[in-house]
Amino acid sequence: MSKDKTVEALQYGKPGKSDPRKTPAKPSERRKGSKKNKPGSAKKPNKSISMSKETESRLRSMMTEHNKKGKGSKASMGALKSVFRRGAGAFSTSHAPNMSRSGWGIARAKAFLYLLRNGRPSNPNYKQDNDLLPSSHPRASEQAVEDERQLSIIASMETLEAAKYGGKTVTINKPFRTPGERKKFGVYVKNPAGKVVIVRFGDPNMEIKRDDPKRRKNFRSRHQCDVAPGPKTKARYWSCRMWEGGKSVSQLTK
Repeated sequence: MSKDKTVEALQYGKPGKSDPRKTPAKPSERRKGSKKNKPGSAKKPNKSISMSKETESRLRSMMTEHNKKGKGSKASMGALKSVFRRGAGAFSTSHAPNMSRSGWGIARAKAFLYLLRNGRPSNPNYKQDNDLLPSSHPRASEQAVEDERQLSIIASMETLEAAKYGGKTVTINKPFRTPGERKKFGVYVKNPAGKVVIVRFGDPNMEIKRDDPKRRKNFRSRHQCDVAPGPKTKARYWSCRMWEGGKSVSQLTK
């Protein structure tokens, strides 16, 4: 069987207990991290992931061929690059014998395209990349759908506008960092009477670890963020905002 045929075959079927795809990687085949890409670069679709020109060209050809067929959800380079990088990383744990790291990444990208095309994976255990699926896909992770919903709500509820506060022009509903203050962030809002006030929130001595799904879920549950976050004039409302999925804290405070 040719190399391409072998890679193609790896995406099909549910691996059994003795399936060669579960062969542990040798110590010499294990790597930790990347010299070119930062940790976490494949957490979301990321077209900026660095890889060889040959690999990028191949992924682009796979994407073009998939999208031309017009079947299932469309593929993007950002998603395929992240899937490939995850596959290359998984190579350090286990893979099929005689496979290269690049080949293992390509096999995973092919499995992802199969999932996009058919609405379901060939291997029912393949769920590791569901968070990279477009929200319209039937297997898209619940968190990805929720992230888009939250961003939509935010966009419809919080219009940025200029206003006056203490004689200076400020932006309403735009959180900002407050270095040296007793609170980590501040935000200008209008109270029910239409007056501009500043709301300060966040402990400057604590790090926001909202990228951890469990921590984010626990925080939002503890503060009733999805049930009763409170009015915009209260600190809890804006703390809940910082613990939403979708945008990073840096993006929210730009």
